[in-house]
Amino acid sequence: MIQSKKYLKASVLVDLLASLPIMAGAATEDPILTASSLNFFTQYFDGKITSASITVYNKKKETLHDIDIKLDIPLPANIKQAIFSPNTQNPFKKAYATFYTPANFKQLKTCPFTGIDFNIDNNLKTEEWYITTPAAGCIKGQRDIDGVTSHNWIIQRDEVGKFRVLMESDKSLTIDPVTSQSPYKPLSTYHSIQRFMPKSTLECGDAYIKWRYNNTKKQYQYFFKKISIGNPCNGDLAFESTDDLGLKKAVAAIEKIVNPWIKNNLPAFR
Repeated sequence: MIQSKKYLKASVLVDLLASLPIMAGAATEDPILTASSLNFFTQYFDGKITSASITVYNKKKETLHDIDIKLDIPLPANIKQAIFSPNTQNPFKKAYATFYTPANFKQLKTCPFTGIDFNIDNNLKTEEWYITTPAAGCIKGQRDIDGVTSHNWIIQRDEVGKFRVLMESDKSLTIDPVTSQSPYKPLSTYHSIQRFMPKSTLECGDAYIKWRYNNTKKQYQYFFKKISIGNPCNGDLAFESTDDLGLKKAVAAIEKIVNPWIKNNLPAFR
């Protein structure tokens, strides 16, 4: 597996290794590959990536360190090409159909990509990559979302070199600690109306989804969903459990779009 440290600021990595007692005696190990939990977060301005960071957690979900992904090193060519290859299995092409029209898919190829390899399945014979790009400024009709316009993929290359997309999402993406049910770590993601339905008249609205990997079906399945409002509708992030009448109306409007989208596009994930 390609070592993630090639994509990190050397000084930050040194500080990280020195500060983690759990890494004692294992200074040669990459903290990204050995972390119990990770949160990927990328920010943009005018369609250009301005910062990309990873928060590393231990098994108790306590923050250990924040690491910056270096942005001046491009993705390996074969990893970026995997996103666009017709041979790469991607179960999200219907859910994010606006990205995969011929015209938009061609535009997507010109977007700036950054990413990093990490471990999602406790199997060093496979390789997983978190990949992110801005949609606004790259794809016609895509707008900024909460000032954080990332669109994300998790791509896996298996033992025989075959690629598949494990996850596609917007905004931040969290890798949770592994469970006893599966060697694959659970995921938490956001999916924005402004991304999968950019012509919607709603100015906000997300689905926050938690996923577990099904060993039998060999794919992630969602087991928890919440509707969030977010900016710019109310200036704050408000989930559906609210007593405010105005927010309840906003949530109901968002549900009318999000729930059919999930039902029609993610049935294989239940």
